[in-house]
Amino acid sequence: MKGHGYFWAILIGIGAISLIINYINENQRTKELYHQTIDSLRKERSEHLSSKKRIEELEVEKDRTKLFVESTLLDWKKFGAMLPSLREWSDKVRCEYDSIIEAHLRNKSRPAVRSADEVKKALAKARESKKEAERLTAQLAIYESQAPWLAQFTDYSVEEIIEGLEEEEELKEIYQKGEDPVSLFVPIKEWKELSVTERNQRALDRYWNSSRKKTAWSAGVQYERFIGYQYESQGFKVHYHGALEGREDLGIDLVCSKNGHTHIVQCKRLSEQKGIPVRENVIAQVYGSALFYAMENDVKDMPAAVLITNYECSEMARKFAKHLGVVLRERFLFKPYPCIKCNISRTTGEKIYHLPFDQQYDKISIGDVEGDFYASSILEAEAAGFRRAFRWTGNA
Repeated sequence: MKGHGYFWAILIGIGAISLIINYINENQRTKELYHQTIDSLRKERSEHLSSKKRIEELEVEKDRTKLFVESTLLDWKKFGAMLPSLREWSDKVRCEYDSIIEAHLRNKSRPAVRSADEVKKALAKARESKKEAERLTAQLAIYESQAPWLAQFTDYSVEEIIEGLEEEEELKEIYQKGEDPVSLFVPIKEWKELSVTERNQRALDRYWNSSRKKTAWSAGVQYERFIGYQYESQGFKVHYHGALEGREDLGIDLVCSKNGHTHIVQCKRLSEQKGIPVRENVIAQVYGSALFYAMENDVKDMPAAVLITNYECSEMARKFAKHLGVVLRERFLFKPYPCIKCNISRTTGEKIYHLPFDQQYDKISIGDVEGDFYASSILEAEAAGFRRAFRWTGNA
């Protein structure tokens, strides 16, 4: 029995030693895991602090660069038109500034990767457009400095033309996305608080009351529409050729027809501040356009060539007009007029109204169907049973 006691004692001892060894091993693994966790957390914290520091550095760098761009860089652009190397360096600085904005969006506490990608693309496109615009501006400045008389043949400056093109592109983008152009004038916060009628009226009011900057380009289109309204009020059928054809209008803004008689009209809304009258080349163009229209459309009777301007013609232009038989209407000033086109469909009888920024506006001629008219307000149009041409399906 004594031998058995030793045996069990040894067995228990071995078991205890085994437990102790296991405990020590487990404890060692726990310590190692602990240290690994601590090291991992320290590394993570270090990386976080490093990232946070980098974000702060990006903020400072962004602000510093923005200040530089808004001061020195603008001076380079202004005075460096004749120095290609200086303009090239300013473009590089602008590119770096755009990269900082992109990096900021990617590395901020809540990264906006998708926004960063979109910003990157938009900034690249904007840089190219700006570069081209600045190149054209500098080129024109050189031409005008060598031949100042060229200015009398331009209705718009390069800047005004570029602004007008950008305005056109903005509207085209809205149309392509299937969005309501009213959104250009009514911010999303206001949008949700207004009824459809109130929203459309507010957009129309702002369209006329310069809540957005009006370019000389858009002012010219408005003048054409105003003259078209005058003709339609007299029973003419009007085709808004200039607004629809754009730069391919061949010098014809309006084609107005009534009882077999046609007027080929060019409209000139000029700036009195510039003091540049309509020149004889414009009179010759209107006359040539009328001849071309008659030839292309097999018109037997020569259409009347008409020039209408809010300003005045030069003496030589008046002589041209007299000898060529071009009708002149000078100092025909733009005035507010009822611009909402209320049109009744010939086929369905549906009653639809169009606002000046709606896509089909210039395709609509008022007077084709009895009951067509121009309304002064949204309420007037809706009271007569007309609905808006645009049916928006967005979520705003």
